[in-house]
Amino acid sequence: MDTTKIIDSLTSNHLVSDTLHLHQVNTIKDSISNTQDVFNSAFTKDAVNNLWPALEVTVKGMGGIFIFMVIFFFIIQGLDKLFPKKEEN
Repeated sequence: MDTTKIIDSLTSNHLVSDTLHLHQVNTIKDSISNTQDVFNSAFTKDAVNNLWPALEVTVKGMGGIFIFMVIFFFIIQGLDKLFPKKEEN
């Protein structure tokens, strides 16, 4: 059952009779509708259409960083073999 229907049934059955409670019920109704508006605005057609290009840029950027780190690791390994640490007597 929808939350707003539950709240409406409570108010119509006079289970909530105090004006303070009615104000709280109205506040809850407003917050539920605001939450639904935020959810709907987050998944507009434009937002969904921009999701895949954004993920593509993210994957390319993270992949580039990963490749750089692998290359840097092998450079350090090569330098370590070219110039080994001198043992002290």
